[in-house]
Amino acid sequence: MKTENPSTQFEMWKKKKKPSKPDQRTKCQEVPKSVLKEKRLTLLVDLDQTLIDSQEDYDGPSSKDLFRIESKDSGHYTIKVRPSCREFLESMSKLYVLYMVTLATRKYALAILKHIDPEGRLFQGRVVTRGQLGDNYVKTKNLKKLFPLGLDYAAILDDRQDAWGDMTNVVQLKQYRFFEDGEDEPVLKNMERVLSQVHTIFYDHHELTGELFLVSDIVSKLRKNVLDGLKVAIIAKGKESSRAGVRRTLVRFGADVQKVVTPETTVALGLSNMKKMDVVRSSGVPVVSVKWLEAVLTMWKRPDFERFIVERSC
Repeated sequence: MKTENPSTQFEMWKKKKKPSKPDQRTKCQEVPKSVLKEKRLTLLVDLDQTLIDSQEDYDGPSSKDLFRIESKDSGHYTIKVRPSCREFLESMSKLYVLYMVTLATRKYALAILKHIDPEGRLFQGRVVTRGQLGDNYVKTKNLKKLFPLGLDYAAILDDRQDAWGDMTNVVQLKQYRFFEDGEDEPVLKNMERVLSQVHTIFYDHHELTGELFLVSDIVSKLRKNVLDGLKVAIIAKGKESSRAGVRRTLVRFGADVQKVVTPETTVALGLSNMKKMDVVRSSGVPVVSVKWLEAVLTMWKRPDFERFIVERSC
């Protein structure tokens, strides 16, 4: 698949969208000083399953970037740092003001930060945890209080879109589950590419026009470009609970999700129901496993179907 470079995308968006100007902002959404003076946007970074994975009472083999933390309120955990985590944060700190935003307890988050940001240079104390967020599941409840200037010029890196409701500036990535999968994919290197592209598009546009894009518009466009033009049918038994979440992810990444397979269907995503998959496959439509969608979250690129084809049931 041919991928547009940032300058080409900028020209395309310039024609289609009227960017927001700083003087059109309300007082509570004024432009942070770092945006114009330092040429740094804001990046809110999740912790668990984004930068690290954790497990209680782990007694398995040792591995690189694996350590233990102990605290009265958090228990005893073995922590595995995601590959390229420190390099990723170092690179992003030059382009973004970093905030850790996690639903974990503060003691737990700070104990882990001592390992991934031992000098405190990268986050500089900008850590928002469960108590400040005011919820154990979502992160949007106290955002206006925590970020009074708003998040118009912020991107969010998180493995969970649902933690942020319908916010469109979320760069969702594949969950890191080292203790379940044992995989060490270069996911953060891909996220560095995406977030660097967001930064380039934002400031290229500002330098040429003096106007400011909303970061959410840039992230949304990059995300929708991934599966734009694909017509995807989901194969599952009945009203399988996972179908709704899969559909939402496909739509966010630009796919046209179909209720049934038609002659226009590009690919079918098989969650279950092998008999139906065989029928669809016989019609000439490729059937891929859910790992194909995981690869979308891993790469933020359109994966080849061939690597994820579901074999026939007999």
